[in-house]
Amino acid sequence: MSAPPKLRYRPDIDGLRALAVLAVVGFHATPRFLPGGFVGVDVFFVISGFLISTIVFSQLSSGTFSFVDFYLRRVRRILPALLVVLVACWICGWFVLVRGEYRELLKHFAGGASFLSNVLLWGEASYFDARSEAKPLLHLWSLAVEEQFYLFWPPIVVLCWRRGLNLLSVIILVIAVSFIVNVILIDHHAVAAFYLPTSRMWELMLGALLAYVQLFRRDEADALVNRIVFAGSARPDDRLVANAKSWAGLTLIVFAALMLQKISRFPAGGSAMGSFATWPR
Repeated sequence: MSAPPKLRYRPDIDGLRALAVLAVVGFHATPRFLPGGFVGVDVFFVISGFLISTIVFSQLSSGTFSFVDFYLRRVRRILPALLVVLVACWICGWFVLVRGEYRELLKHFAGGASFLSNVLLWGEASYFDARSEAKPLLHLWSLAVEEQFYLFWPPIVVLCWRRGLNLLSVIILVIAVSFIVNVILIDHHAVAAFYLPTSRMWELMLGALLAYVQLFRRDEADALVNRIVFAGSARPDDRLVANAKSWAGLTLIVFAALMLQKISRFPAGGSAMGSFATWPR
């Protein structure tokens, strides 16, 4: 396994971030015209899995990975913005909420600070649960899923790396198990499928799969694509393939944002908004 290239700035990923943000904002602003804009959160999860896995894989390959450094970087990137949101909601809630509502806000404050918002919201979901509009910290559920991924994935990667296990097989296994869990839960426990990391992990792990292929199997992947696209005697056009992949991905995201519909058994649409400012680099 050859050493992967050094990390570099990816303007295309920043563009994809912007597209994901616009999809979610559009869904909240004009759900009639962008009914599937909540898929921006799913795009966000794939990006997060890709970036975090790229960081871990690259640093392990170069022998520079450190758990302390990894988690300190996550804290420095996430904590300042999170504290601003929590404190602002806490102060505003003191002035505008009645006692019962303020008590609920403090509970969600604790859930957001401990990165357990998704578990808390899952436990609250019922016929008598408050509407999403009454939960100002509802959007922290996706940040909680991401943080739980940070706790779960890097130690597994390090363990597999040191034991010489096939990371590709591990990634595919986790994707398969998580997706099966999602399919099982979706019909009878849709709220759990929405909030819990076990049924969301496959999205983050798809990003990990892309990171692995790009870093360690890129030549093989490019050769496979070239065999599919070009005739045997033709000279592969890398620019054409890159543009085709970009347009295909953009088309799928736009199609999903325009055509998918919010299903009533899922938590209210307000829960779709993720904490986009916390995406790792």
